[in-house]
Amino acid sequence: PCLLADSIIQLHLKYNASNQQTKTATVNVPSNATASGTCQGGFSSLDLSFEPGNFSLQLGFVRTFPAKPEFSVFFLQYIRLHYREDPTIFIGTANPNKDVDLVTDLIALFSASVGTSFSCNSEIVSPFQEMGQVSFRHTRVQPFAVQ
Repeated sequence: PCLLADSIIQLHLKYNASNQQTKTATVNVPSNATASGTCQGGFSSLDLSFEPGNFSLQLGFVRTFPAKPEFSVFFLQYIRLHYREDPTIFIGTANPNKDVDLVTDLIALFSASVGTSFSCNSEIVSPFQEMGQVSFRHTRVQPFAVQ
């Protein structure tokens, strides 16, 4: 494998309800989500998809290439999320089955030296502008130099 990852991931997504209120749906990324990804050069991604709601979560990692390779580090550069406002999850949504795409980039989370893994048991939160946030707990990730 070119990437190792283990985390409890939770999505907190804001949506417009039919009663003119803004609500928040909480979605746990299931441990049996379909995982795929790519690894090439200085880029590595982890893609997680699951139903209902046609959810697709992509985590994009990059690594640095300093003059001395032993100083190379990696970090999470962006998070992309696509989903459908499934009425079974987004209770009372004003926009049933609306497709939503969210991106947060230049975030520099989960930084560690290449060849090691980042590990943190505490909650780490990354916002999606005003549309919600993604939280990670009990996280361990190593996107490069996996042995």
